[in-house]
Amino acid sequence: MDRGRCLENLAGYAKLACQAGGYYGSVFSAGRGVTQGGPFSPCIFNVVVDAVVREWLRQTLGVEVARQGLGDLARTILVAFYADDGVLLARCPEWLQNSFTILVGLFERVGLRTTSAQKTNAMTCIPGRIRVSMTEEVYNDYCHEASTHAARKRLRVECNICGQSMQAASLQHHLETQHDVYRSFVLNRDLEGERPPATFHADEDTETGLLYCCPVPSCCGGAHTRFTL
Repeated sequence: MDRGRCLENLAGYAKLACQAGGYYGSVFSAGRGVTQGGPFSPCIFNVVVDAVVREWLRQTLGVEVARQGLGDLARTILVAFYADDGVLLARCPEWLQNSFTILVGLFERVGLRTTSAQKTNAMTCIPGRIRVSMTEEVYNDYCHEASTHAARKRLRVECNICGQSMQAASLQHHLETQHDVYRSFVLNRDLEGERPPATFHADEDTETGLLYCCPVPSCCGGAHTRFTL
C-alpha cells in the first residue's frame, strides 16, 4: 500500500476528539494530516526515508549496496535512520561531507528540510572506545605510550629542581628526601575529584627550626617532622 492510499484511508475512517483540561470535545472526522505521537507518522516517514536513503546509496556507493545493504562496508560507514532522526558516520571526512551534501539535496527533493543548525550535530569519535576525562599526569603518560601502571613507573623523568634523571616511581621519594617537597597524589583513582594536585614545601621558622605545614586547606597547624602532621 502506497503512502497516498494510507493517507486516504486515515482521512476517510479515522475519528478524532480534542482533549483539554481532562475533558474531551466532540468527535469529528480527520480531513488531513496525522496524529501527533501516533504510529502513522513515523511509518510514513520511514517509507519516504527508505526511498531517499536507497537512492543516496546508489549515487554514492553503487547499485549493489543500495539493494543489498552496506555489508563489509559497515566497518567504515554507518547509516541509521528512523522517522525524522538519522546518523551518518564515516572514517573519511571528505566522503562524509560529499555524501552529506547529496543526502540533503535528496531530502529537499521530497520536501524535507534536513539542514537545521539547531538539530544537526557533528563530532569525532574512535569506534569501540569510550573516552573519559583524564588528569594531566595520566594524559602525559598516555602521550608517552605508558597506558598501564607498571609502564608509568618505568618512565624516565627528570627532577625539575636538580635535574637528576630517574624512574617515575622514584620521583616522589626523591623530592621528599632531597628537596623537602611533598606533592599530593591519588590513593584511589575512583575517588579522584577535579581539584588540581598540590605541592607543599617545608617552611623555615627562625625560632623553632624546620616546620612542616599541614596540607589540609582548613588546618593551620604544623609540626617539626612530616610524620606527625
